[in-house]
Amino acid sequence: MPKAIILETCPAPECNLSKNDIEQFVDELMNYSEIFGAGFARPEQLRWSQVYLRGLLGNSARKNSERMALGW
Repeated sequence: MPKAIILETCPAPECNLSKNDIEQFVDELMNYSEIFGAGFARPEQLRWSQVYLRGLLGNSARKNSERMALGW
């Protein structure tokens, strides 16, 4: 067992995705989320879950539902 906590074990991977790659990924993610539509009681619940997913993929450093709903 190490005696000190090592905060950085490895550097973050370099992101080399193009804007087109990201847009395609988001489109595929939204299509995938449609599979779970039957699990929601109302269609707006599915739409809000998709807004939440998009928010998680956004650039905001602090991701919470209020910031994502407001578009921060």
